[in-house]
Amino acid sequence: PSPPPPPQVQLPGINALDVVDPDGGAHVMLRDDLVMRVTYPDGTTLLQDSDGTRLSTAADGRWSAEFEGLPAIIGSPSGITICPLPGVVVEWHAEGRTVTATLPDGSRLLLAGPVAAYVPTAGHPLSAEMLAFTLQGVQADRSEATADDLASSPGVAGAAIFDIATGAAALRTPDNVVWFALPPGGPKGVEVGWPEALPLVSVEYPEPP
Repeated sequence: PSPPPPPQVQLPGINALDVVDPDGGAHVMLRDDLVMRVTYPDGTTLLQDSDGTRLSTAADGRWSAEFEGLPAIIGSPSGITICPLPGVVVEWHAEGRTVTATLPDGSRLLLAGPVAAYVPTAGHPLSAEMLAFTLQGVQADRSEATADDLASSPGVAGAAIFDIATGAAALRTPDNVVWFALPPGGPKGVEVGWPEALPLVSVEYPEPP
């Protein structure tokens, strides 16, 4: 049998005032609970709540959400952008379902599927879309692609690759050196090096007289 219809709840009415701007043609509705909605002739709408929350939409699909004391969220059919901290910009790209986090120093953290890449320099050409495309190509060529396979791909060299699924990490330098821990066995034919660790504390003892 089909489920019963949802119960009907009678809500009290709310008085509202409708005003049309004779110059710009904007339609403004203001309710008793201080909720305001503005509809512009081009299809853009603005909804503001009494607590300061602002929601806006545009005819081309762009939208934004602003909350008191929280970072604004800006969206469009191509993705979503948010600035959670000063100088930090996080972008979600709808086409490749990837994420780019840009840090204040210009470095970037890229996420594509199970792989994350850290780009330490602002001038590196690697993007989240390029990372996803390269990952698909590596997986198509090798049935068991590793983090080192991806780090060796053109355009990715110089970025630190982290395979979230396996815990592997790799970084290809011009000297063909991997400076990160890899799963048991590691990549074959690759020199694995560890930079010399600096002492955490340096103590000097004077010579006895």
